[in-house]
Amino acid sequence: PDRSAPETAAPPKLAVPPPMPTRAVPPFAGEGTWSPAGPATPSGSYGVYTTRIRPNALKTSLVDFVARIDPHLVDVRIVPGTKLPGGSWSHPPSITAEECPRAILALNGGFRFDQSEGGWYSDGHSAVDHPLVAGAASLVLMKDGTIRLGEWGRDIRVSDLGLVATVRQNLHLMVDNGAVVPTIDDGPTWGARLKNSLFVWRSGYGITADGVLLYVGGPGLTPRDLAERLVDAGAVRGMQGDINQSWVTSNLYQTTASGCHGTKGLDATAADGGQKSSGDRYLASDTRDFIEVLAKSKG
Repeated sequence: PDRSAPETAAPPKLAVPPPMPTRAVPPFAGEGTWSPAGPATPSGSYGVYTTRIRPNALKTSLVDFVARIDPHLVDVRIVPGTKLPGGSWSHPPSITAEECPRAILALNGGFRFDQSEGGWYSDGHSAVDHPLVAGAASLVLMKDGTIRLGEWGRDIRVSDLGLVATVRQNLHLMVDNGAVVPTIDDGPTWGARLKNSLFVWRSGYGITADGVLLYVGGPGLTPRDLAERLVDAGAVRGMQGDINQSWVTSNLYQTTASGCHGTKGLDATAADGGQKSSGDRYLASDTRDFIEVLAKSKG
């Protein structure tokens, strides 16, 4: 079957997504209920919705950030960092001053490339030291602005590169065909597993059958928890992003009279399970790649 077909379907019609199920009982007020972020489109729709959810039924004092991003309604960019991937690229390693008034959301990228088992592609070529790897989980920005996510060589192929803007690879799929992969509990594939899982921050990306990009990130997530939360959000395929509290980042932006500002997606103190990095991260050059989400240009 052509696994890429669902991602070319028509834009979703639901104005507000149905609530995301929670594994914790009872749910807290608003848990799993989606709230719009950023400006409405001329038709009154929103391209970004966010919610908060508990990581599992045991760690009920912790909360993770979830985003639902419709690339038909907003502009999505995969932005290179100064060190990850390094090199020279057409997009600066930050949300630019020109982009800032349209900035809605920014989310962390993936592992260091010496640990990612994958590579980077943009501006018509791969990173010098980080070529694309067959079999790697791949987050792909197409030139038409849509997003694809899948296994390189199966769901997205070298023959597709003429249509591709940017590829970020990281490890292997953790969700496939709408289910958690059977190997999710095997080995060190997904990074460190610490006994005090408050400090095991993980993030992941998923894609829905109609091409909506999903993000889950925060504390208390085992690899299985992360994969299950992506499935709960509607992912048909999913991959892990970066891990550890210093790197897992979800920032929401707004522009006021004093300029462009960011707020943390998880705003508790770092000791209580809140995001460690600044809400203004990515407004200046960053060493690591990230995903930015912008309101569509009116031009």
